Amino acid sequence: MSDITFAEGMKAYKPREKAPEFVKADIVIDVAKFTVFINDHAKPDGSVRIQIKEGKTGNFYAALDQWTADAPKKEITREDSPFS
Repeated sequence: MSDITFAEGMKAYKPREKAPEFVKADIVIDVAKFTVFINDHAKPDGSVRIQIKEGKTGNFYAALDQWTADAPKKEITREDSPFS
């Protein structure tokens, strides 16, 4: 597993209890900190990919998507499939 790079200046939370079903996460951005983060991690095309993940404790967090096409491919098993 690769090291996690947390998206500095961005926090993700589970939606409030009475939020509509289509709301999947609440995001809070500290503009000054997040601007530094995205400038430090922008790809040559100017994009930054962030993933909202669920930690072992059940809390959400925002992390830099570090996937690259050069990464070794993991064999997908039936247990990994979202369609099983």
